[in-house]
Amino acid sequence: MDTRIQTILCAIDLSDYSAHVISWGRVLAKKCRASLVIFHAVPPPRERLDRVASFSGNQALCLAERTITHLMKETGIPWTSCIVQGEPAAALARAVKENRADLVIAASHGFSGFKRAFVGSVVERMARNSQQPFLVLRCREHPEHPEHEGNGPDIGKIVAACDFPSCFPAKQAACFAGLLDADLDVVHCAVSPADAEISECPDSYCNMQAKFEQHIKEQMLSALFRERQKKPGRIAVTVLEGDSSEKVIGFALATRCDLMVTGARPRTLLGRLLTGSTTETLIRQAPCHVLVIPETKENRTGRGKRPTGVVIDPRFLDHDPSHGHPESPERLAMLIDLVTGLKTGLGLTVIRPIPATTEEILLVHSPRYLEQVAATQFNAQTFLTPDTIASPKTFQTALLACGAVITAIKEMAAGTIENGAVFVRPPGHHAERRRAMGYCIFNNVAVGAMYARKIMGLPRVLIVDFDVHHGNGTYHIFERDPTVLFFSTHQYPLFPGTGLFTETGSGSGEGYSINIPLSKGYREAEFTAIFMKILKPVAREFKPDLILVSAGFDIHRSDPLGKMKVTSRGIGPITASLMDIAGENRAMLLFVLEGGYHIKALNESVEMMLRVLSGATESNYAVVAAGADKKKTTRVIHRCCHVHRAFWKEMSHLC
Repeated sequence: MDTRIQTILCAIDLSDYSAHVISWGRVLAKKCRASLVIFHAVPPPRERLDRVASFSGNQALCLAERTITHLMKETGIPWTSCIVQGEPAAALARAVKENRADLVIAASHGFSGFKRAFVGSVVERMARNSQQPFLVLRCREHPEHPEHEGNGPDIGKIVAACDFPSCFPAKQAACFAGLLDADLDVVHCAVSPADAEISECPDSYCNMQAKFEQHIKEQMLSALFRERQKKPGRIAVTVLEGDSSEKVIGFALATRCDLMVTGARPRTLLGRLLTGSTTETLIRQAPCHVLVIPETKENRTGRGKRPTGVVIDPRFLDHDPSHGHPESPERLAMLIDLVTGLKTGLGLTVIRPIPATTEEILLVHSPRYLEQVAATQFNAQTFLTPDTIASPKTFQTALLACGAVITAIKEMAAGTIENGAVFVRPPGHHAERRRAMGYCIFNNVAVGAMYARKIMGLPRVLIVDFDVHHGNGTYHIFERDPTVLFFSTHQYPLFPGTGLFTETGSGSGEGYSINIPLSKGYREAEFTAIFMKILKPVAREFKPDLILVSAGFDIHRSDPLGKMKVTSRGIGPITASLMDIAGENRAMLLFVLEGGYHIKALNESVEMMLRVLSGATESNYAVVAAGADKKKTTRVIHRCCHVHRAFWKEMSHLC
């Protein structure tokens, strides 16, 4: 189950239990800051060409609308109604897809009749066919549970029926337990590998059984601690032997659990006709509510279906500022070799970029500046600034760099890649609207962000810049734009000397620029802690659709232009923390190369970033952040809160 729930769909039937379903939806919506969709399916008229039946159907629609309006009166939660005519299970599947629901809630009596014995009840069929987590509320009378009075969930203990070694669906259960602040018991019913040896060597069997159970517990606890986002009250793992449904139900009764979590795998045609799986047994017989998690490739393996995309091209070597310049072609030549070597092992999709058009460049830069850069094609060498030098092919290379960012954004929007990394030259974050600066010609990230906003119509874009130098160009381009949130960590004082805490934007964009100037010596622990404690809550409030990262690997401790102490391995938790923020907001995530001038350090850092992005290497960023220097991070957080608490509610909570 995704840790970010934005839309909850409550399926009701206008019975006495509808208020119970909606009360759950209201409470969970408040906890998740999600919107509610109240769904009701009205059966179509049975009599063909019968006006009375048609009129009755219209009356049912009106009655449903009035009932839902009454139940949702004065909730204070964003909600809409979805009332349709049709068979409930099929209509619900369409409604979930159309409303992009992240969680479905419905009620079930739990008993089985003659028809249900063959095809399953309506709720069972809904849960079995759902592509989203499906919460089945038990509607039997339990006087000891005050939630049946419509007060919503009161969950203290959750039991998850877990498959090993995938830990499905225990990983999702841990997320739900953290959301409800509940204890979690994970139960696995195992068949011992030593069954054949019981009669011959019972002592040996007992030892093997004990080792087997201990191995399962260790592996499952490791997976749960690695996956969960918010800590449940308590986690325990129990290994049982025997029939899964029988043992899990018995365990739930013995422990008096309030919610059971189970999985649902895709069913064959015969399986759809003949019910009786563990999931359906639990829905019918469980002594508590049941959360059904549909099994997909993503939650079965822990990795998404789509690969990580890498945009890189030998044409980026054509930009040649001069011999001995820090921003040398060797940087990209090394990365081309690196990506070639990692492509197969990491399952990367290498994408060939398309140059940006002049119209796309003009989304950010002035026509006069575009003409100035285009004119450099006719000179052997042009000094746009003392440190920004153009060669005859620089203009075309700069167009290709901006086009590479646009190409990657298009690929993510089309769903062909999960996330991406763009390795380009020349870099871009110092480039202003009307001039070059700091090795940068065109502002690659700014052009990509503006393309996403103006051409693709994405409502909100977050730009994160962790280069050792402040991205002054990006800041100035968007300082008046409330649809683009700019967040920068950088060493101060260092070139270009901008990026103070008080530089928060101006006009309608005031508050949408968060600058974090840092003294020298910050490690990956401090960077990760800043992202987790400042950027994450603000991003949650901003809700970006796209996150562009100006990835400056000159924060490495070996880089000649900076004085930070981030290691190559430390790029892992920094990357993972940004992936967590993107995942929480369901935002597309793209890393774009900026600085990084120590060839070996750049090579090692980029490799670590790609390994984490592709899921080949896991990084426990929370543990890394916990090891941050509290004196350094507290000073930064307090200063940032003091400046930005007037703009962000989430920031005021940190002060």
